[in-house]
Amino acid sequence: MTRHRASQALLIIIAVAAAEIGGLLDPWQNWLTEWRFAVRDRDASGDIVLVEIDPRSLEAVGSWPWPRGIHARAIAALQGAGASEITFDVDFSLPSDPAEDAKFERALEAAGGIVALPTFRQAWSGATDRTREHANEPLPRFARHAWSVSVNVFTDADGRVRTLPVGDTIAGEFRPSIAALYGGIPEGPGQAITLDLSIDPASVPRLSYIDVVDGRMAPGAVEGRKVLIGAGAAELRDQFAVPHHGVLSGPMLQAIGAETIVQGRALTRAGPGANFAVVALVVLASVWLCGRVSWRWHAAGLGALMVAAEAAAVAAQVAFPVIVETAPLQLAVLLAGACMMTSEVDLRGLLVRIARADANNTRGVLERVIADNFDGIVVVDEDLTVLSANRAAAAILRSRSQSRLEGAHAAAALPPLLHDHVADVVAAFARGDTPVSVPAEAECEIDGERVVLEFVASPSTREAAQGQPGAPGRDGTIVCLTFRNVTERNRAQARIAYMAHFDPLTGLANRNRLEQVLAGLLDTSRRPPAPLAVINFDLSRFKTVNDTLQYRIGDLVLKAVAGRAGALTSDQGFVARLGGDEFVLVEPGLATEDGARRLAERLVERISAPYEIENYRVIVGSRAGVVWMPGGGSAGELVSRANAALNTAKTGGANAVAVFADHMGDRLVRRRHLELDLMRALEREELEVFFQPQAELATGRLVGAEALVRWNCPKRGRVPPSEFVPVAEDMGLMPELGAWVLRRACASAARWPRPLKLAVNLSAQQFSQTDLLTGIESALAETGLDPRRLELEITESLLIRESPTTAALLDAIRRMGIDLALDDFGTGYSSLSYIRRFPLTKIKVDQSFVRGLPADRGALAIVRTVAALAENLGLTTTVEGVETAEQVTLLRGSGYDFGQGYYFGRPEPEADFVRLITEAGPEAARVA
Repeated sequence: MTRHRASQALLIIIAVAAAEIGGLLDPWQNWLTEWRFAVRDRDASGDIVLVEIDPRSLEAVGSWPWPRGIHARAIAALQGAGASEITFDVDFSLPSDPAEDAKFERALEAAGGIVALPTFRQAWSGATDRTREHANEPLPRFARHAWSVSVNVFTDADGRVRTLPVGDTIAGEFRPSIAALYGGIPEGPGQAITLDLSIDPASVPRLSYIDVVDGRMAPGAVEGRKVLIGAGAAELRDQFAVPHHGVLSGPMLQAIGAETIVQGRALTRAGPGANFAVVALVVLASVWLCGRVSWRWHAAGLGALMVAAEAAAVAAQVAFPVIVETAPLQLAVLLAGACMMTSEVDLRGLLVRIARADANNTRGVLERVIADNFDGIVVVDEDLTVLSANRAAAAILRSRSQSRLEGAHAAAALPPLLHDHVADVVAAFARGDTPVSVPAEAECEIDGERVVLEFVASPSTREAAQGQPGAPGRDGTIVCLTFRNVTERNRAQARIAYMAHFDPLTGLANRNRLEQVLAGLLDTSRRPPAPLAVINFDLSRFKTVNDTLQYRIGDLVLKAVAGRAGALTSDQGFVARLGGDEFVLVEPGLATEDGARRLAERLVERISAPYEIENYRVIVGSRAGVVWMPGGGSAGELVSRANAALNTAKTGGANAVAVFADHMGDRLVRRRHLELDLMRALEREELEVFFQPQAELATGRLVGAEALVRWNCPKRGRVPPSEFVPVAEDMGLMPELGAWVLRRACASAARWPRPLKLAVNLSAQQFSQTDLLTGIESALAETGLDPRRLELEITESLLIRESPTTAALLDAIRRMGIDLALDDFGTGYSSLSYIRRFPLTKIKVDQSFVRGLPADRGALAIVRTVAALAENLGLTTTVEGVETAEQVTLLRGSGYDFGQGYYFGRPEPEADFVRLITEAGPEAARVA
């Protein structure tokens, strides 16, 4: 073998190895493996029956997810028909209707441990770590009566599923997959099986879920068999792409996995070392044969080798569960054949023939490109005769065919504006000018419809063909006119431009438009700016309108507010909506600040008048902040100052008006700095949890504590909660802050020397988070705190929404053994219906009713009434703000159970509170 031949062989071997290591051969090998599956289909064993939630079942039952009582009926029906095992591939991790959940729990208990429920992993948006995963497991009430299985499925890089995990280890416990549960675990945890997709899904016994529930199963259909229940309907989106079969449902994929294990068909791959040795041998032999045998015999031998290798691989995969990777060998054979052909074929002659073929085909290719282009293309000559037009041009110009355009004069074929432009280009080009081809737009009328066409005309010289009969004898000009219909695009852009500057609900200017117009009014380059009043106003009690009358009525109120505000402006003035219930009125030309204030007062009075909307009488209040500028300033400064004045008005009672003063701007800057410092405090964990004692009024014994967040800022010192908690609410930080307090408080309580009660506040914002229940469970699991020691306090603003999701979450919390207390009772929208409808265990009376006791007879009457109400409803009571022994005696006599306030102790750090517990003694003696 010559050195040249040896170099060729080495390069081929290196190229094949690089392609294999780099994964370039994976798509080729996957296609070959998939093709081999089609050689022979295998039947399922019949031991696994798939009960599908199919379209017929969805139509019969109705909306998804179904009431869990239906799943309970399915368990009973399958158990009665003799099913040996039942596994659900349905999510049971969240609570639903309590009665339906109870039915399902009873069915699981009655099944006697033959039911398995799914666990799957998903990303968890925790309070401080938003990248962790958590296991989505069945509710504890269900899990205690059932086995747990893993149902996660993972796809390859091309989006197809070829393997299934044997299981997953969660919380130190191995959970087998459904396939491993029904087929047996062939390997250790963490491994995966390669599916034998020659197993025919059509051979897996299947039943419709609704037939099972309604008792329409054939006798013996599930007797002694394992049943897998899951989504078969495509609309439930539990579908996966697989080789050979196309798309399979998640449950069918698990069934195929189980059948793969049962039939001993878990595929393995042949060792790569043997493959590489065969590749090297074939390459060396092929290169050695070059020149020694005819190239025809050489090519035939290589082809026969590829066929024989693939036939052997097919036989191995059919007879044994082994995947022989032939892609490297096939690539090596192709490269070796290419090397052999280059030595036999005259490369220069081949290139010449290719060039000639390319020249002959160029015209046809260009014509095809023009014909298939999405843009309209019309080619005209120097006489303005249409030489060629494509289908898109005929469609845009509403011509019945291309042939009707070709040969016609441009004046007849094109709209007048396009014809005139093409004629100008032809004339300019004939004079020796070279017009610049710049896209332009023209509004044209085509078949009575006004359309906008974007077009560009490109001129060029057409050379005369020499020596061809009938060819023109002179050079000429052609113009290629390209155009498209952009009517809808322009309309969409106009709509987007409108939405960028105007509020779509009210039609008022938005913040962008407000700043643009203000900048124009304040522009000093053309004229001195006129005096200008900017009034920032919002609505009070508007949230109550949305909560009680729904958002549709709230939207109508906002439109009515926009109309009333607009009616107070002059021709030069306007109103903008900044978002939510916040507006800005701009009025130029007011001569004095007092005039601006009077306009704001009229505005607040007009906005606060009752609204009659769809048989509802709606009353909202308003507050306004005013800034008046006799000249100068910037748009941003005006809006910021008006907002600072509005914040001041919000502290002044109903329908207040405040005029901007310099100290208000300082307050706004302080607020912004406070927001930044609070965000840094959360990141750096500068916050602390203090504990305020709670005592039994009858004995004075220490029984628990409420967790209260405190902030000792390095720059500000101690920041009171009344200052930073409202800021956290406005910034949307309460879910993160609340989750942090819960975890920290539970960790502290778990270390207390006595198992006292722990009360923690939940904000309404936390209930808008989908992972609230998971966060509570995680806090208890991580800290080891007994759920019966935890009491979560909620406010009446949460209950007034009467959201089904909120009710379900509260029910789920109570089923965990956690108590629920209604905090600050009497300060909001107190209603007996709320107390009766939700699973509360305690009423916590606000300190404002205790502060005047015993002298305030009205407060005394309220306190006694609430105590009697709680006793009749079977609820315990805690009263806040207890400061004197006289108040303790009065409240104890009124029937209250527990007290909290400075009389029993101030909020203290964990170490001091632990010392208080220790000093109280083993019986938790009196703390006051």
